[in-house]
Amino acid sequence: MGKTKRIDIKPTRYFWCYWLVGLVCLLLGVALIPSWAETGVFWRNIGARALDILLAVALFAYIFFYLVREASREGVTSVRILLIVEIAILALIGVGCILKQFRIINIGGVAATVGAVIWLRGVVLNLRAYLYKSYSVLHLALAVALITMGAVLVVRPLFSDLTMLWLVAVVLMALGIVLIAVGTKAKPKKAGKK
Repeated sequence: MGKTKRIDIKPTRYFWCYWLVGLVCLLLGVALIPSWAETGVFWRNIGARALDILLAVALFAYIFFYLVREASREGVTSVRILLIVEIAILALIGVGCILKQFRIINIGGVAATVGAVIWLRGVVLNLRAYLYKSYSVLHLALAVALITMGAVLVVRPLFSDLTMLWLVAVVLMALGIVLIAVGTKAKPKKAGKK
């Protein structure tokens, strides 16, 4: 049998930061549990709103950290224009997630929004293959797979917003527990008295 690696956590005087972030994650995870919607607590509607904000943050992160870099590296003008159109459409969807009254492109739910993003990426890759002519068959197959998967998610979402909210809540609570445990392990031992 192979040896298992042991994670070594070094003591630090900033161990309390682990506790603080862990406690915030734990409390946020508990607050996001969808079961609160049937109660009278003041945070009962925070879950659905937080899911929209998380989706918008993920969309804008995808735009800024991937698509903008891709557009700046692209040499062919027509492909760059396609990427700019993709960025504009995704930005409108992201703004619609945050500001419900300005929902220009109305896509219902997290799964449908993810499907629309995947579909749009597949369409751009497909058009890019058409413009480049010398695109590999693997890239073309990937583009067709993305278009198909995105269309399936838009038409028939594989998971509901409620499932996604439960997943986010459980992941946050687990992360909070792990961070608190790491903070406890990182707490320096007091020096003994002479």
